[in-house]
Amino acid sequence: MYIKHNNIKYVEFHRIDSKAGTMGREFDLTVHLIDQEGGPEQFKNIDKHELKVLINYFKDAKIKMRQFNADTKTTSDLEDYDSDKLDEVIR
Repeated sequence: MYIKHNNIKYVEFHRIDSKAGTMGREFDLTVHLIDQEGGPEQFKNIDKHELKVLINYFKDAKIKMRQFNADTKTTSDLEDYDSDKLDEVIR
């Protein structure tokens, strides 16, 4: 699948961390497109070791990122997210 950067409205990460401080082994990614024909593209059960790489890629590409919090059912921006802190959690 190929999605042009200029067609991406924002990306949304699900299950990247939890309130209890433990992380699962996978996360989900939803790509919201400017032209939403057919709805957003979803990628499920991505290995957590890919998270830092993806966050840095989207930062470098200047693509807006959000994190969905399942506990509060809200989203927050990840523009200032420090992906280096993931090194301590992901092993």
